[in-house]
Amino acid sequence: MVGLGILPSVTQPPPVSPGPDRPYTLEELMPAPAGQPPIAPGDRPTYALTDLMPAGPPRRRRVPWVLGAVAVLLVAGLVAAATLVLGGRGDAEPVAEPTSPTPDRVVFSVNGTFVLIDRDAFWQVGESCRGDSGFSDIQPGAQIVVTDPSGRTVGIGMITGGEALSISRCRFEVAVHGIPRGLGFYGIEITHRGVVEFAEQRLLTGGPVELSLGD
Repeated sequence: MVGLGILPSVTQPPPVSPGPDRPYTLEELMPAPAGQPPIAPGDRPTYALTDLMPAGPPRRRRVPWVLGAVAVLLVAGLVAAATLVLGGRGDAEPVAEPTSPTPDRVVFSVNGTFVLIDRDAFWQVGESCRGDSGFSDIQPGAQIVVTDPSGRTVGIGMITGGEALSISRCRFEVAVHGIPRGLGFYGIEITHRGVVEFAEQRLLTGGPVELSLGD
């Protein structure tokens, strides 16, 4: 038979208080109410960290400092621009814009004579003369109009002088300057006495024109 020996007594270690070496248990943090049995591990409620550590006061939202700096720079720029515009308006000199050269217009002149024939006149040869009665509009300073083929006025002049060639013939000088070239045909009219047409080549190379009125 095997004899039974006496087991030595086991000494329980003293309980360790919560501290750096042992954390608190849930029962120590949240003990059961008095008169109620301890809660079984499976029935223990769970708590979120925010339940154990309530949130502090709400944080105040701050406007980013970058927006404030941009606003200050923008206002400063506007003030500086307004100062330059208002303060320097009287001192600034206008800048002349470059202009492209304009080619000279090619023009020519019409020169010649205009003879008034009046059978009722009695002029002295070599003396001054002018129209009378039905020709009273023919006198020094009467207008000469040069037109293009469409009837548009391209030159204006006047008759001058007035010298008697005979007792019934009075000659005036004709001059119109600045007529544009390249139109082909031109009309010449003295006062309202009708248009006489000339080819451009005739006016350019044919010498002085000879116009007359009356018979």
